[in-house]
Amino acid sequence: MSIPEFDVLIVGAGIVGAALARELSRYEIKVLLVEKEVDVSFGASKANSGIVHSGIHDQPGTLKAKFSVRGCKLYPELAAELGFLYKQNGTLVVAKSAEEMTAVEKLCREGRTNGVKDITFLSKEDVGKLEPNLAPELVGGILIPTGGIVVPFDLVFALTENAIANGVKLMVNTEAQRVSLEQEGFVVQTNQGAVKTKIMVNAAGLYGEQVAMMIGDDSVTIYPRKGEEYLFDRKLEGLVTRTIFPLPSEVSKGILVIPTVDGNIMIGPTAHRVETCDLRTTLSGWNEVYSEAKKL
Repeated sequence: MSIPEFDVLIVGAGIVGAALARELSRYEIKVLLVEKEVDVSFGASKANSGIVHSGIHDQPGTLKAKFSVRGCKLYPELAAELGFLYKQNGTLVVAKSAEEMTAVEKLCREGRTNGVKDITFLSKEDVGKLEPNLAPELVGGILIPTGGIVVPFDLVFALTENAIANGVKLMVNTEAQRVSLEQEGFVVQTNQGAVKTKIMVNAAGLYGEQVAMMIGDDSVTIYPRKGEEYLFDRKLEGLVTRTIFPLPSEVSKGILVIPTVDGNIMIGPTAHRVETCDLRTTLSGWNEVYSEAKKL
């Protein structure tokens, strides 16, 4: 029995793998998207905050800054094309002191350098008018109207469905286990059999390091970071309308208050390095999230 052959094999059907599969489906090539879990978006892509970042938090001159700003601009059209839930609700970065306001001003300058448009400085009174349920101790902030929110798994499903409609093949419950290099590409052994491909794309998220090692590439190091978030009942719908950010720390963007497109409110996440996949919620995580969110 002959081995199935493809032009491109994408390992991992999260947001990166699904978006790439959808883009490649525009061309006359054979594309295979494989996912080791029972469905797409079963890794980090299903368990994030669902924020479409404006690019204000990214270091100027980096690829991340370039792609954040460009990606944010693409979302309205992409949502209209694919029909996933999306809301351009805006981003509000707030300051708790005069010192923090100085740091927020620096964040604004960097955002403008990145190409983020229409950033507005807000006084204490402005913040209170825009979001009256925030802490009265806040001294000011900046408003970035281009920031948005999505339902992460809804987005990944929409990308994948469009890719499949355009000819991409999806295989779930399919784990890449070994890779051998051949003259014209790769032979990838999976738990569902072997596949030949000219190009192999590593979009395996937390497992990207293991996939890279299958071809002898030890240059990839993944440092897993766990975030705990808490989802509130829809009775709190309208508590805030914009995504509320504190001043970012050295390791994360901080504990946020996040409205969802479905009407819930989330607070979090924490950001702690872990050695392995850890899906537990903890009392210490709740205490950290709650104590920081109260300051907003």
